[in-house]
Amino acid sequence: MKAPWLIWNSEATSQDDYASEADQKRFEGMTNGFVQARNANGTWAGMFCERICASDFLHISDPTDGFTEGDKWAYSFDIVHDIPGLIERRGGNTAFVRSLNEHYDGGWDWFGNEPSHHIPYLYALAGRPDLTQQRVREVVGANFNATPFGLSGNEDCGQMSAWYIFGALGFYPVNPVSKEYVFGSPFFDRLTLHLPIPAHSNPASDSKFYDAETHSYRLTVEAFGAPSTPYVRKSASMAKSARNLCQMGGD
Repeated sequence: MKAPWLIWNSEATSQDDYASEADQKRFEGMTNGFVQARNANGTWAGMFCERICASDFLHISDPTDGFTEGDKWAYSFDIVHDIPGLIERRGGNTAFVRSLNEHYDGGWDWFGNEPSHHIPYLYALAGRPDLTQQRVREVVGANFNATPFGLSGNEDCGQMSAWYIFGALGFYPVNPVSKEYVFGSPFFDRLTLHLPIPAHSNPASDSKFYDAETHSYRLTVEAFGAPSTPYVRKSASMAKSARNLCQMGGD
């Protein structure tokens, strides 16, 4: 697969993204390789970053940045159809985790816009599920609350709320077309969803997961102690098909 590696600049770094020498030194060498726009003649175009500082944006820009509603940080992690390839391009699991840490600790995460929503779950795909669970909890605390300003970004057809629901359930579709989910950390001891059955489908009425009253299948997630125990060290699934769904997490 050539795309998106045709716009992957393995020599691009994050050093020019920081205005202060202290930050440049702090994050020196942590991240190598970013997506970057190309000019019509094939040469690399300029880069663009938005750093969130005290609710203000520090713009370090170029007229030929090539990004919309995001920057090189967000879109370099958006290669969801080839995460193993992305990890390899970043230098392997350890280097990839370092780049994720810089994304968050350097102030580059813009959670109010959807291109960044899957990023905390990438830790798990690089062998650090504990950091996925930690970052998901941090993101929830910073971006969701029970006030009129409880969503940090535009709802955009329900995506902000959908992200919270997946986070609360403890898994997320990093690559939606893969039919695979990446584990996170459930927020509650027990959650139950009722999955509607399409009108053209015949329900498996003999399944213990079929709810005749609501004409739906039940998806149940159990993670006792989840509100105070953010890490899931083991899990067991009773799911054999889309008609048989029950996920349980343990300590």
